[in-house]
Amino acid sequence: PRDALEASLHAEYIGSVDIGVCPFLEAQIAAMAKNMEKLSANLAHETRS
Repeated sequence: PRDALEASLHAEYIGSVDIGVCPFLEAQIAAMAKNMEKLSANLAHETRS
């Protein structure tokens, strides 16, 4: 399920950028996506250990 969640988040992110949101929003979305990646990486790391 986690992969599906990440896939849908990614699809939403790509979709919103394709629509051509204003640059400020694009930057916000990109920053959020980066944070999500960091969070999921941390979660994966903690789950393994």
